[in-house]
Amino acid sequence: MARQRRMERAGAWHHVTARGNERRPIFRTNVDRLHFLGLLAELPNRFDLLIHAYVLMDNHYHLLLETRRANLGRACQWLNVSYSVWFNRKHRRSGHLFQGRFKSILVEPLQWGLALSRYLHLNPVRVARLGLSKQSQRGRKIGAGSPNPGQTELRLRELEEFPWSSYRAYIGRAPAPAWLCRDSVLALGGGRRALAADNYRAYVESVIKDEIIESPWAQVRAQALGNPIAGAAESAAERVALSWDKIVQAAERVGGGKWEELCQRHGDRSRNRALWLARKEGGFATAELVKGAGLGSGASLTMCLKRYEAVLNKSPEEQQKLKQMKHLLNVKS
Repeated sequence: MARQRRMERAGAWHHVTARGNERRPIFRTNVDRLHFLGLLAELPNRFDLLIHAYVLMDNHYHLLLETRRANLGRACQWLNVSYSVWFNRKHRRSGHLFQGRFKSILVEPLQWGLALSRYLHLNPVRVARLGLSKQSQRGRKIGAGSPNPGQTELRLRELEEFPWSSYRAYIGRAPAPAWLCRDSVLALGGGRRALAADNYRAYVESVIKDEIIESPWAQVRAQALGNPIAGAAESAAERVALSWDKIVQAAERVGGGKWEELCQRHGDRSRNRALWLARKEGGFATAELVKGAGLGSGASLTMCLKRYEAVLNKSPEEQQKLKQMKHLLNVKS
């Protein structure tokens, strides 16, 4: 039977998973997991995409990705091949590591991004040992129902202490790597930014404590959750309307000076503010931003974005300046 054609679109969110051949482990040691995370860290700059969430299980992985270009296949093929070659050499084995091609579905982020990230992060506790495996639950339902206190405590501890997912970074229990983009998912939960991590934690933990939910996979139709095609088209249209020249002009107005002067002014955040807005709201490619801001490399861009986000999370004054820039550019907050 002919395999289904994979749907790839610019500005789209994707859930990606790949499983070990014959369901065998793809991670034998923590060194293996660290190497895989190192490869993940290269994806944003190599393929101009965003990594919203991840989890590494023994014999498979899950990723929630946002592609700015229609290149999901190239990105995931590079990831799997690079890791397979390294893994086979390290463990002195040969043959296929993964079971066929990676699997992917398109995701409409506003409707399904939050729920899918929760499903992904719950993987470490959805195992037979904790009584939440697929076999121990009926149909496509997920959740604990009415567990005893001992079960709940054990499951919550396992979830919070599991080191090989983005969950600990989401709830503030571990530093977030520079390549992990949490803000988009956390914003889907609503509420005040300062409480986003706590709200997200409560949202995920509710399934372990007492809630029963339907698996997102029950709603998949034609390799998609929701209507991601319309969302991708809208996202692409927004990016076209936001040019680098317009962003620079807005930065000059908010910063009170010429672009070249602002970039050289000690302690001024105008350049990093413009880069952050261009990346998050405009979907600009790494190469475009490196060239536009006169940076030396993609690594320099990553550092600028990381530093700005750290300031943005703590500074009401900086949040206000970013809001002013968005207003000038007609970007929805």
